Amino acid sequence: LKPLEAIAGVINYVTRTYPWLTPYQYGVYLQLNSCRPGRNQDGWRDDGFQISDHDPLSDQEGDGCAAPFYDGTNSTIRERLIFFKRIKRLPWNVKAMEQLTSPNSLVKRPAKPAIGAKVTYSFGDASGQFFGQAEYEQDTDVIRIDVGRWTKEASERGSNFWELATIVTKVEDLERRGKLSQFSEVFVFTDNFVSEGVFHKGNARSANLFELMLRLHLTMMRTGAKVHVIWIAGKRMISNGIDGCSRADYDVGMATAMIHPLSYVPLHATVLERNHHLLDFVRDFTELRELHPLTPADWFLSAIRIKGVHLWTPAPGAASTAVELWARAAQVQPRSCHIWLSPSIWTTSWRKTLGKASDILIELPFDNVFWLNDLDFEPLILAISFPLLHSYPWKIKFSRLHQRFKDQLREVQQPGLSHVGHCLQELWVSANKWKNLSRGVACELLPHEARRPVPSSPLSKTGSVRQRRSY
Repeated sequence: LKPLEAIAGVINYVTRTYPWLTPYQYGVYLQLNSCRPGRNQDGWRDDGFQISDHDPLSDQEGDGCAAPFYDGTNSTIRERLIFFKRIKRLPWNVKAMEQLTSPNSLVKRPAKPAIGAKVTYSFGDASGQFFGQAEYEQDTDVIRIDVGRWTKEASERGSNFWELATIVTKVEDLERRGKLSQFSEVFVFTDNFVSEGVFHKGNARSANLFELMLRLHLTMMRTGAKVHVIWIAGKRMISNGIDGCSRADYDVGMATAMIHPLSYVPLHATVLERNHHLLDFVRDFTELRELHPLTPADWFLSAIRIKGVHLWTPAPGAASTAVELWARAAQVQPRSCHIWLSPSIWTTSWRKTLGKASDILIELPFDNVFWLNDLDFEPLILAISFPLLHSYPWKIKFSRLHQRFKDQLREVQQPGLSHVGHCLQELWVSANKWKNLSRGVACELLPHEARRPVPSSPLSKTGSVRQRRSY
């Protein structure tokens, strides 16, 4: 157990320099956690598992090893036999890391493409037995469209395999044609969210998807190119014509060369540039008529130094950086309020962080309400981080009343924008009232689940058990 933990720690530091190793840490961590209750044969956590219903004797399957544990009843640490399951993914991950670290000399990874880098945009879609790909190199007038048909073996592997294989084959084709180098950056767009998630997180349970991702990371390592996989709405893929190309239809979208390819993927456009009426929507439910959006320069200065209400409207291409600064501003100025508005594009790398740093995060799928442009289809992401309370529970997100508002917002996503604004206004007014609540009243608003006692800490230096206060 200890040697495997040491190996996991070393790999964690290596991935900071070589991020293409990150997806292959999962096998090691799944093996380490396979002894925990509520884990299936693949090491993943079972949905709906309750620790209170667990029988420790029921997990005695697999290989056993002695490991220390604290039973919480006295001040001694004993050893017991812990059983580990054999995780199928571990050999895959070890094999992948061996291939990615096989070169005798260290691979130099550029921190960012140099000035004058070659940027390539690729769109891919698969439907049934066929697939279509479009390639556009920045500052050129050429759009390359490839159409193909899957082999019999590949056509039986499912849509997720087709979509990811379309991405991998395109990147490998760019390498064969000499289009990839350490000065290259490739943006690949797909309407399959699984492909984006597998690329960023590497949590594919399928062996076929795993092999495809390994091929992609090997290509990135050999060439030094920077590759981004970005999900876009299926309607956007239809409008740009790539969906039609996979069905041998070349009369719409990029195939007609009537509209610039980059107009189909506005990574530079904020929500207010797409629909300026959204600023009035935020001003209405906050009742702050003088509220203005922050500029990129304000992310580094005003949001951190000035206490107040800040409106963040980053473009999808800068959202990852904005989320880091959002979390930093919330720590430096805990009495400030932050509101986030952005389209749901390129969210895999930052959405989890935004959810942790905010009190509420919802997705509003009003395609025909929020966007004025006929080429905009993605949902709208709205997040709010309220100021810290003066007493326990400290955060609005832990209150029962807040949960009720959140449930109401989920229920009214379809009726109309005005109804959503009304619910947000109620939440905004209530949150401002909670700021000065006394400790007793604030505790009454907590959900019952948060009242569980905090587990006891391990032994202190003096040998006594340290008990934490429970609320």
